[in-house]
Amino acid sequence: MRNISEPLLAAFGGREGELPHERVYPSPLRRMVNGALAGTVATLPMTAAMLLIYRQLGPEERAPLPPALLAGEASEAVLRRRPGRALHTTLSLVAHFAYGAAVGAVGGPLTRRMPVPGPLAGAAVGLGVWAMSYIVAMPSLGLLPPSGERPAGRRALLLTAHLVWGTTLGAVMEALEPAQVEAPGTTERGHQNGAKEPRHAV
Repeated sequence: MRNISEPLLAAFGGREGELPHERVYPSPLRRMVNGALAGTVATLPMTAAMLLIYRQLGPEERAPLPPALLAGEASEAVLRRRPGRALHTTLSLVAHFAYGAAVGAVGGPLTRRMPVPGPLAGAAVGLGVWAMSYIVAMPSLGLLPPSGERPAGRRALLLTAHLVWGTTLGAVMEALEPAQVEAPGTTERGHQNGAKEPRHAV
């Protein structure tokens, strides 16, 4: 029995009398809050870019954008009727910014783990969000037609908007967390190798 209890206590209970080490990196909750804030802020220039490019599209490409289409379907399913234009616009914008915040809560912290400048890391995250949403998830769920069947102008609009969102996300996260976050234990390994202790955002 002792052969089982000792490894169990060591793995999940720690050593007797040992105090938890001081946290020198942002807590997961704080990083998610920072990411949600950065995602919300990044949705502002993203929306401006979407509107600017939308105005340049030809008449045949000016159907409502995906946030409006999805919000319309969701609200119609809940309300059992098609919402008026003002309500539809409000619901679309609320859903648009809520999605930006939610994705930012996940993608924002990720940008501070990449060994590149914040805006560049954010652009990579934005590109990934665009691909997962508009190439994989939404067409697979039947919410949008496959990417190849959508007009080129609208594809370019969504791709550009997500790059704007991601770049801004990374820049805001870099401002909120100036030092890149390293995995727990990195500092300890650095001391063992004689390396200088890295700075961490708190």
